[in-house]
Amino acid sequence: KGNDLIFKDNKYFLNQDLKINQNVYFPKNKELVIKSGIKIFFEKKAIFLSEGSIDFNGNSENPIIVNGNRFGSIILSNNNYKIKFTELKNLTSPNFSDKILHGGINVIESNLEISNLSIKNSLSEDAINIISSISYVDNLIVSETFSDAIDIDFGKINFEKIYCKNVNNDCFDISGGRVLGKYLEATNINDKGISFGEESKGKIDLVNLKKNYLAIAVKDGSDLLIEESNLTNNDFDVSVFKKKNEFGNAKLVLN
Repeated sequence: KGNDLIFKDNKYFLNQDLKINQNVYFPKNKELVIKSGIKIFFEKKAIFLSEGSIDFNGNSENPIIVNGNRFGSIILSNNNYKIKFTELKNLTSPNFSDKILHGGINVIESNLEISNLSIKNSLSEDAINIISSISYVDNLIVSETFSDAIDIDFGKINFEKIYCKNVNNDCFDISGGRVLGKYLEATNINDKGISFGEESKGKIDLVNLKKNYLAIAVKDGSDLLIEESNLTNNDFDVSVFKKKNEFGNAKLVLN
């Protein structure tokens, strides 16, 4: 609605809290800044879909809070997105006619920058699903998820710090992607802490994987180098295998 936004310097600004009770679309060729401290609350099952650029511009004192209330989902498509000091809670997967999407938040064919993003109590198959995008992540925390935490399908991701805790399925699930990371911590993951598949390639400097069912799985033509690893109280630490015949052998190097 027009009265929710302020237009200034060729940008739209969301300066007040927003309640969503129907699908919301932000168009391409537009730019939106969501100011610090803003709360977005879904009152009914709805999708927040953007093809325009969005800057979630929270700060440490006043983060942006998005509460899906078990109804809401987010789709960010074909543009540039920055998410800083933001908390996403209680999101679910979208019922979207054009594509089957599995994330509470879905980022598609975009440039994504994350700095201090927390995702809690996701009810979707993936807490965050990043598809065919180029991503930079610094301090992403995902906890208490119904299924997977972070699902990367193709594209590239460069990360500083990722944390997962109390995840019902996988923490960090990569298919056909390219990964360069510094630190990943996964605790109490019911399936895999790290899952590398479908010819994914990557390097992670340090992993701290504890109390997981399977700490590291590398499969189906994938290649992963881990410079330093702390593997503690997992049911299984490492599995390297070929599941799909169309792919070659997998390789894991632990220095």
